[in-house]
Amino acid sequence: MSNFIMNGKIVNSDGNFSKAKIKDLKYFIRDYELDETIFKKLPLELLGKIDNDLPINGSKELIDLFEKIDAKKIDIPEVIENINFNGVTEENEIILNFVNDDLVASGVYNFTYQFFEELFDMGKYEKFCFENNLQDVINENIVKLFEKFKETKKQYRLIEQNEKWYLRGITSIKYNNYDNNIAIYITMLLLSKLSIDRNIGISVKSAYISDSDIKVFFEQDNYKKVDGVGNVYFGVLLTNGEIRNSQFSLEVYYRIEDENLSFTAIPELKDSIFSINHTLRVDWLITKVQKIDELINIENSMLKYIKAIKDIKVLSENVLYNLMLKITQSRILISETKENFKNIYDKNLINNSMTLLQVFDKVDKITIDIDEKIYLQRIYNEIIKDLTNR
Repeated sequence: MSNFIMNGKIVNSDGNFSKAKIKDLKYFIRDYELDETIFKKLPLELLGKIDNDLPINGSKELIDLFEKIDAKKIDIPEVIENINFNGVTEENEIILNFVNDDLVASGVYNFTYQFFEELFDMGKYEKFCFENNLQDVINENIVKLFEKFKETKKQYRLIEQNEKWYLRGITSIKYNNYDNNIAIYITMLLLSKLSIDRNIGISVKSAYISDSDIKVFFEQDNYKKVDGVGNVYFGVLLTNGEIRNSQFSLEVYYRIEDENLSFTAIPELKDSIFSINHTLRVDWLITKVQKIDELINIENSMLKYIKAIKDIKVLSENVLYNLMLKITQSRILISETKENFKNIYDKNLINNSMTLLQVFDKVDKITIDIDEKIYLQRIYNEIIKDLTNR
């Protein structure tokens, strides 16, 4: 998440996180019809008196972090005819002038490629031109394309930083703005209600927030001691992205620790509590998110195969080789991360005399990138399920 204009993280390593007030959740509700509709269907009063504390440790720090990263965002649906091309930045990102809004914005991240690919099916061609300094070709192309496709309409997501506007991406006209603020509001509200109803202690374990994406790990304070395995902590991972093809999801994860070793494992996204496309109607969204009540049942079913880990004394050569292939052949992990794994694999720092906990604890240290860690954590669960099913 380090490549974003604005990003930050919090990690509750010392247990000193604190609680916000219930009324503080109102911060996440913006002056939009969508926000107000969700607020009416899921009001703060579900938790009792709004001056009371939220039952989630770290809720104050999470709100504070979001406030630091929070940026002004707008969506502009517009036809090409009302957009002027104002050149390119030093980073080869296009600059567009939205005439009707009197607003100029520069592309960031992968916007320029997305723009040419989405509108004209020529992202790779324009990328080649930019990389080879063919500015005259680019200018000629844009003039002709803007004239030829002037009625083409798209919706553009813009964000503001330091009084400058940036083009973050192209979103669907049908897109519902289940933005990060809404995802956090719904999750915090429903987890708080679950905590109150079931008398479950919940804390923010860590949070990673950018101008467009969020990943928050909420973890139950109590653990289940499983003989031969270790202490098992259950939690949920909240993820959301504000650009197209992203989803608002809540997934159950488990963390196993024993003495100084630990690892976290996450099942496949298809096994999540809910996963919501941004085109979903609000009434269906409300129905889906209330499936959070199934959390305990999901944990109990997961606990069955977690208990079977005690029968896995060490990881065989075949399992380690399979792990090596999953990591080194991944299209998600960067080359440096793959090399870090190959070093500990080739130098026999992980071997077939080690337990599952020892191996995953060591592998988890090959990267500090949160997206890569989550990818690895899905691999851990995949291997565990495969071994226990045998």
